[in-house]
Amino acid sequence: MMLIAGKAVADFGPRPVIIAGGILLGTGYGLAGFFGQQFCVQVLCVGVMGGAGIGLAYVVPIPVGVRWLPDKKDS
Repeated sequence: MMLIAGKAVADFGPRPVIIAGGILLGTGYGLAGFFGQQFCVQVLCVGVMGGAGIGLAYVVPIPVGVRWLPDKKDS
């Protein structure tokens, strides 16, 4: 998901990608809370949906930070 997010940041900018990641993460956790009495539902909601949301949101600060602070790449 981080590969897709990196391409999406370049195409759409950081704000829509981080919003989509937050919505996906929150939806996955919410669905797991409501319907997660079975293990496979927990895996799908928290593991797949939540993991995809984290993957989207986690990759955004990296290129944005490099763009904002180009002289600090080595730090």
